Amino acid sequence: MVAHKDRQPRRRAVIRRTLVFLTGSIAAFALASIDWRPSRPEGPPRILSAESRSGLLLAGAGKAEVRLPRDGVLAGYRPFGREPREAGPPTFARSLLLETGGMRTAIVLVELMTLPPSLAARIDEKVRAEGAACSLIAATHTHSGPGGYDRALIPQAVAVGRFDARVEDAILDAVAASLASARAELGPADLQTGEADVPFGRNRDRPGSAVDDRLTGLRLVRPEGAVVAQVARFAAHPTLESRIFGPSGDWPGVAMAAMEEQGGVALVLQGAVGDARADLDAARDLGGDHPRGAEAFGRAVSRSMAGLSLHEVGAPVALGCAEAEFDLPGADLHAMVPPPFGNVVSNVASLGAPPSARLTALRLDDLVLLALPAEPTFRAALPAESAVARAGLRGRVVSLADGYVGYAPLPEDVEARVFSSRYSWFGPALAARLAGGAEAATTALLARQRVERDPDDRPDDPVAADGSTADQSR
Repeated sequence: MVAHKDRQPRRRAVIRRTLVFLTGSIAAFALASIDWRPSRPEGPPRILSAESRSGLLLAGAGKAEVRLPRDGVLAGYRPFGREPREAGPPTFARSLLLETGGMRTAIVLVELMTLPPSLAARIDEKVRAEGAACSLIAATHTHSGPGGYDRALIPQAVAVGRFDARVEDAILDAVAASLASARAELGPADLQTGEADVPFGRNRDRPGSAVDDRLTGLRLVRPEGAVVAQVARFAAHPTLESRIFGPSGDWPGVAMAAMEEQGGVALVLQGAVGDARADLDAARDLGGDHPRGAEAFGRAVSRSMAGLSLHEVGAPVALGCAEAEFDLPGADLHAMVPPPFGNVVSNVASLGAPPSARLTALRLDDLVLLALPAEPTFRAALPAESAVARAGLRGRVVSLADGYVGYAPLPEDVEARVFSSRYSWFGPALAARLAGGAEAATTALLARQRVERDPDDRPDDPVAADGSTADQSR
């Protein structure tokens, strides 16, 4: 009887402690569930640089192998990266320098899954050292490429792998070498452009809905006909490679290698890739029944590029580049986690979320490549492209460029919690911010137009006499 009485106080104490713990936990969760994210008012986009010229076009291209450490990890699919079990082909950095009237710009492409702001900033330093104050820097989005290149903790934990300074240095060395090669090859070039719908993509968010299946092509050739470079913009997630194989450029790497068989340097930029998956079955007619899906799809894109109808742009060629900074909305991860935890994870994410991001508008003739630091879905990209169309030009989105702030779906996609929305860090407001930045950058390009004339041009030419168009914004 005495032992039984002794157990009762202990049992009541355990119950009390359990109730206190549960009450405290509920209170803490309730407190954490309150939306205490700081307010982020949206200001107008800020133009960081803008310059536009028309005249004789110079171009030079180069590529260099990224010499990775043997013990490096792969990015994609697994927290903290993954080890390859079968070696893949070399990966490369590729650069294209373009110049008109003393204004130089560049396209730099690296075979990586993402382009973190830390790496983009260091690549930008290399580009500026080559005399290009504004440039388009992008990743191919291969999910079998090298990892270890992102200095931020969360991307390392999610898929990129622990940061390895050797990997970052190898990428930067290759970029510098590719830029040096491009500078050495800089010379007169003719521009050819074209576009066609290529049905090699499927919408993974909404099966049967449209995706960005426009293959936008640029070709730069010497006056005597030698190919300097080809640029292909197409949207399809590079997730076709075996997960034990790498590093590998996945289908963009295959496509670039096949295009380079025609001469010059090839660059494959991602279009509005947020909801676009590669339709291997649709591509096999052109790419062949290769056991490696990446090989078949990449060769299909290369052959589509070879068959593209291109028209030559007569001189003077319009070349321009503008960089805009825009305010990011507050961190919003509600579509990423179960509903009860939406505010909790958004509050935590807001502590380290960047306040702003940058985008670049690169103009070649009537085409404006909108380099966005995100993965917009096709419909989310259309407002940004429409902003360019209102200016009388043709806008085409390039994803995963000049940084990375996650997926950019439309509000209705976030509401429906489609696949792309589950990887959206800034919720439904991001797409509109991207469109606003694109419109501001395009407006700045047109405001800074300057035409370079031959010395024997008439001095009373109304465009040449308008000195106000020669100003540059810095």
